Amino acid sequence: INRQARNRAVILLGVGVNYHNAHTAQGWETKIRPCLNVGLRDKSIALDHDRFSYCPCPTAGLVDWQKLRDKATHAADTLIFKHYDRPILFPGSTGYPTISNVWSEGTSLTSTAVILGCYNRVLTNTYHGALWSARMGCKVVLWKPFSSRFVTGLPIRLPVANDATELERCWDVWETAKYQSDVQQALTLDYDHLYAFCDEVRTILS
Repeated sequence: INRQARNRAVILLGVGVNYHNAHTAQGWETKIRPCLNVGLRDKSIALDHDRFSYCPCPTAGLVDWQKLRDKATHAADTLIFKHYDRPILFPGSTGYPTISNVWSEGTSLTSTAVILGCYNRVLTNTYHGALWSARMGCKVVLWKPFSSRFVTGLPIRLPVANDATELERCWDVWETAKYQSDVQQALTLDYDHLYAFCDEVRTILS
């Protein structure tokens, strides 16, 4: 990115600062500083850098989430949405329907959102699994989050379970109407941030 940005105008839209476990990302600010404009999906990090703007994951604007959510039935109980190389395993977990973040031919964001909308609860260890499930109005629990993106990259704080006992307590968090309302309100504000960043880009390019 650094090399490309020195030769042409580069704009980063909703990129993430991401590191796994205890490993920290080093020097990422220097690598992207030459870019014309930078929108980070990590809100707390973006607000600490006057050179960067907050811009949520661009998938917020790729489909009409409100329309899809209005059609959601949430009739089925629980879905597991797993990372392709990190299985979600606990006593009884194999009895739940499961999808992964590896798409087969013909899969799209819309078709995935429709599947999510069929379920009341989603247990996931993928960033987009958590984000899209919440946008579809599902009750979401993060399973053993392994990356910083689950903390700084999501616009909402979701319950975290590291074992089956914690999982039951996490589902209880969603039983309060205020929590559900706060999550949807935060996601709604995200659309405004995305479009505000796009307006910044239009101004720069005009």
